[in-house]
Amino acid sequence: MSSNKIPVKWGTFGLVGLGVALGAAFGAAAQDETPGQTLGSVTLSFGIEAGTENNLTAGLGLNYDNQTRNQRLTLNGNLNFSAPYDDPTNTELNAPQVALTYNRDNGATRINIGATYARREVSGLVPLGDPGSSLALTDFIVDPGTRQDVGAEVALEIGQNDPFGAVLEFNYEKTSYIDTVSPDLNDKDTRTLNLGFNLRVDATTIIRPEFSVSRSKTDNAVSLEQRIDRRGIGAEIAITPTADLVASIGQADIVSTFDDGFGGRTELDNRQIEAGIDLSLTRPNGSLSFSYARTAEYVGVTDSLTALRNLDLADGSELGFSLGVASLPSGATTGLGSLDYQKTLRNGSYELGLRREYVVRTDGEEAVVDRASGRFAMELSPDSEISVAANWSNFDLVDPASADYKRADLTLQYNRDLTPDWGISAGATHRQSRQSGAAQTTEDTFFVFLSRSIAISR
Repeated sequence: MSSNKIPVKWGTFGLVGLGVALGAAFGAAAQDETPGQTLGSVTLSFGIEAGTENNLTAGLGLNYDNQTRNQRLTLNGNLNFSAPYDDPTNTELNAPQVALTYNRDNGATRINIGATYARREVSGLVPLGDPGSSLALTDFIVDPGTRQDVGAEVALEIGQNDPFGAVLEFNYEKTSYIDTVSPDLNDKDTRTLNLGFNLRVDATTIIRPEFSVSRSKTDNAVSLEQRIDRRGIGAEIAITPTADLVASIGQADIVSTFDDGFGGRTELDNRQIEAGIDLSLTRPNGSLSFSYARTAEYVGVTDSLTALRNLDLADGSELGFSLGVASLPSGATTGLGSLDYQKTLRNGSYELGLRREYVVRTDGEEAVVDRASGRFAMELSPDSEISVAANWSNFDLVDPASADYKRADLTLQYNRDLTPDWGISAGATHRQSRQSGAAQTTEDTFFVFLSRSIAISR
């Protein structure tokens, strides 16, 4: 829970400004590249949303990708503004997102730099998104506040193709909650430093000693601080041209410090062995893999065993499915699995997904997450399309005394290209969120957007 005020405009516009400045410098260094090459697009949109709130909206989207022989700069962002029908001057910036990446690779040395910024309302009714992504309890909570995420990463790799190489990475993540009331929404920042070495024994074997240091601070009721030090060694072995083995073993030292409730601080030390092994086989019609992972948490260890099969079917469709089992730190056991199917039709496509996964929260609570998703799209004409997408998810906390959460959303949308630059979208979205022991939250939204895409060329 947090009530701190954070100015969001500097995070959004500052990152955009940095991207523009880098883009200008990058473009000046790329004058020898192909002229006339399309680098991306700028999208302007204007529309109306009617539902729980009736708003006029305007948006600005940017997709920029400038690539030369050995470097690449990308900048992607969305800025959305809305204002009530009856008070157009009361404009708000909604759900801004910006991502900036820079990569340089000359064959021997690789440098990656990235930064992200995102802000959204903690309504609990945001779209569920990619079924392959992970969900947390905070994605289900209904709250009047705002969530803000900031991230940065820097990576340097040397000796990519030499007998000896090294990789150094630094990652920073910070999540802040503004004007929230739920005790489960807590500010958190994490810093992680990774150092790894690549020892190429021969053309088929690489040995990887690895070390990492992570520090995190959570602004919850006990002011939890965690220090995680990991050290280990791994190997990548090409057994045959169609079989690869990746294995690792190491040790994790996890130190957790928190308020003891009597004015002091308590420190808990937890030392665990971590291990992993993955066997991947390339088959004539896809791939097959078997994996085992033992991962340390500050409350214990999680062991998981999974088998995954991907198939390229004769009709051009793609099928992937997995089965597994996990033993959680509390001793509870849960099944794991997934099913993904994609098919392209003559004038459309559809995809289906099912997934069961587990989550171990920072406070030690464990949850099993079940998800289902589907999308169908059909071309009505060369310049128009209709689509329907549905998502459902259930967040089941293992502790029977804790509340469980369910979410679902359904979207129907029509898109039409009016000209090569102009397009229109119209549709409706129905969303539901329910917590055990509480009333169901429902939101219906109808929307119409007019957009224009402007190409960016070299």
